[in-house]
Amino acid sequence: MGSFEREVQVIAVAPRSYWKSTKTSPSEAGFLSDYIAVLEWISTAYPRSPIVLHGHSIGGSIAVKLLGSLPAESTSPASRVRGLVLENAFTSMPAMVRAVYPSKWLPYYYLGPFVLDKWDALSAIQQFNSENDELVPPEMGRELADAVSNVHRGLPKPLGTGPKRVVIPGALHDDGFTRRQWRDEIRAYITEVATIDSYRQSVGLDGLQPRAEPQPDWSGNVKNWRSILTIIVFLVANILVLTPFRIPLPRFLKKPLSIILFQKSSNEAHSRPYFPVNYVSAPVFGVFFLWAAQCIDGTIVKNGIVGTDGIKPLDIMALFISLAYIAIALDATGLLRFLAFWVVRKGGSSGHRLYLFLYMFFFTFGVIVGNDPIILSGTAFLAYLTRAAGITPPTAWIFAQFCAANIGWASAVLVSSNPTNLVVAGGFEISFLVFTANLVLPVFASAIAVFPVLRWFLFRSETFIPATIFAQDLDPKAALVDSRGAMFGSALMITTLLVLVGTSAGGLHVEVWMITVPAAIIMFLRDVLHDINAHRRKSKVKSKSNPTSPTEEHHSGGPIANDVGETPKESDNIELARFPSEATRRVSNGSAPRASTIHESVAPASSLPFTLPRRFPTPITTLRRLPYPLLPFAFAMFILVQGLASTGWIAVFAGWWAAWARASGLLGVVGGMGFVSVCLCNLCGTNIGATILLARVIQVWTEVHSPSARSRHGAIYALAIGSNYGAFSTVFSASLAGLLWRDILRQKGIIVRRSDFARLNFALVFVSMLVGCSVLIAQIYVRPPT
Repeated sequence: MGSFEREVQVIAVAPRSYWKSTKTSPSEAGFLSDYIAVLEWISTAYPRSPIVLHGHSIGGSIAVKLLGSLPAESTSPASRVRGLVLENAFTSMPAMVRAVYPSKWLPYYYLGPFVLDKWDALSAIQQFNSENDELVPPEMGRELADAVSNVHRGLPKPLGTGPKRVVIPGALHDDGFTRRQWRDEIRAYITEVATIDSYRQSVGLDGLQPRAEPQPDWSGNVKNWRSILTIIVFLVANILVLTPFRIPLPRFLKKPLSIILFQKSSNEAHSRPYFPVNYVSAPVFGVFFLWAAQCIDGTIVKNGIVGTDGIKPLDIMALFISLAYIAIALDATGLLRFLAFWVVRKGGSSGHRLYLFLYMFFFTFGVIVGNDPIILSGTAFLAYLTRAAGITPPTAWIFAQFCAANIGWASAVLVSSNPTNLVVAGGFEISFLVFTANLVLPVFASAIAVFPVLRWFLFRSETFIPATIFAQDLDPKAALVDSRGAMFGSALMITTLLVLVGTSAGGLHVEVWMITVPAAIIMFLRDVLHDINAHRRKSKVKSKSNPTSPTEEHHSGGPIANDVGETPKESDNIELARFPSEATRRVSNGSAPRASTIHESVAPASSLPFTLPRRFPTPITTLRRLPYPLLPFAFAMFILVQGLASTGWIAVFAGWWAAWARASGLLGVVGGMGFVSVCLCNLCGTNIGATILLARVIQVWTEVHSPSARSRHGAIYALAIGSNYGAFSTVFSASLAGLLWRDILRQKGIIVRRSDFARLNFALVFVSMLVGCSVLIAQIYVRPPT
């Protein structure tokens, strides 16, 4: 029913012998019994809502007969029916027999009077007929219209304007509902029914009330103050995400805030606290402002959190956070650094070969841990490697890592590796396996095309990539501080991803969080047991050192920085310069060095926030590294986009996109969506906000404007490509990974200017999008989607 489902509660009934209902012989009495039961259920489930019956073809006769068979008492289900819509209905079954078999020499012509289920239908309020109906003759539509007009004229005090017959130009028997006129007429009819129902309440005819839940407006009507205020708040929130700032707070709040947040107070007595206005706070305050202004209500907020139309934010965030815990815990074992050191050793002294090996490593290893762990550990590793090898500046190496992490398996191919992929796959009900299959070739081609741009165009000088590198002799085994944890975490992550792909491809209706959340809990319990065993071993030898796990020194002290303009003080305490000396000493003498300070508490030493990190360092520090700011940001963006939909803006954007698609064809659809998605990643509160907005636009475009399968397929996967590649475009805030990448580099003394970031990434994103979209178009032509 398309957008009609978003304006009213649609209950589609499959009576006996239809679809998955009881397989028995259909009959008039059986159908009436089924629909009476449905009406009684609706009266209980929606006791204060008006009911409109809609019947198509034989369903029209069922609807009329159903109303005629019900008693007229106020307690009857018929008393709740406020409207009747007939579409391509016929007058009676005997008349249909004669119409379908008009030749008198056929026996069917004479069997009409003996049909048991006659379905006599001679009264209605709203009637639709298809102009080119190939089944029901047009004269039957006229007979029904005349009959219902006579009935209406005979009423003593009729309500409304009477029956109406609408002929849908060019429509066939079964496709009238796809035409815009059908949607406009039925919307107007539902509005009239609601108006009549309000009149009945005002004069005390009954106590029924129409449902007043605000629903998205697909008509594109934005000429009201609520729509204008909603789009203004949405734009302002995104501008604040791009240009964060801090609001100074009174100094007397400094100590209370430190106690509440369990943070160490600054040594500066007169320093004042600040409230950051950034990608976390700006969208959240935008939601509260629109809610207070009554531009949105609780239903919109609920839909933005729980989900609607296939996009389920709560499930997406549960999946992402649970996989992030496994990935960060796996990184804490030293596995990523172990593999990175192994790659460096394989690269030998050749700088060119090592550059290629590291590019391939970052491109492929994300299949296990995803994008963020590659940024967390890979950036710190490259900072150490380039410093040890005397490579100044390290621009070529860090940009190769950031580009490969966002193009490759770590981000674009696997659904579970990036929240934007989860939004696209969930919004369009694409299985994980199908999503990956459609993006493998475009992503692989982009990765191959981008490397020559890095190697021979942007960084061809030996200043950036020296021919010979003399790095320290790194021992990969020294970096692997928890080999058993690495094996357990790798097996758990791979198993989880395989189960996700298998259940999605197999058509099993299993929510993704039901798979990933238990896996994260298993990893958490394993970390707890690991620390308990480590504590027992140290107690036996009566060690005077703190009961910390060797894993702890690989953890950062906090989550992603809340302020995008601020470098987190303890977001990455990984000092790879310690390898291999300290790791070797750890293996030889069995004692771990003291880990970095983790948010020293101002609470007493016996308090829970102080003792937990010392008693269970591995799970606690892993929990602290989770990207918690992503949660309020993502939920707020979902709610803001839902607000745009409810006020008509999504319909406007979809109309603009439909005009572009009609004028440009498949090439324009793929290229245009790729271009728009990359641009909005820089303007729409990171690539997550851009993906949420464009996914809703494509949904409405698909349902209202009925594009071809090729155009729909091309737009969806161009959005998937653009939302990933847009992360390395012109601003750091195009993705949360970009913000994290910049902050870690700052801690290591590497400053990347905004102008350099935009200049270097422009060539990379241009080539990657051009190649990726070209391969996607060729793929669609070679293997057209169904």
